[in-house]
Amino acid sequence: MNDGTISTTHIVRRAGGVAALAAVALVHILDASSKFSETPYLGWAYVVLIAGCLVAAVGIGARNDHRAWALGGVLCAGALL
Repeated sequence: MNDGTISTTHIVRRAGGVAALAAVALVHILDASSKFSETPYLGWAYVVLIAGCLVAAVGIGARNDHRAWALGGVLCAGALL
């Protein structure tokens, strides 16, 4: 929209992105303690993933920065691999 307003679709998309990244971070927070005892390097990878998800979520929610969307996508794809 050219008049400076934000569409409902835009708001829902941003909220969905933030919620998805928060869910990824939460799942890994809950599993992190077991990873540190089993394989410490994976525990530290979880810490990096959690921090990255939180940074991306803030970037999407607060500023809708395209770099935050890219970071979130890369982090989630990396977690799947």
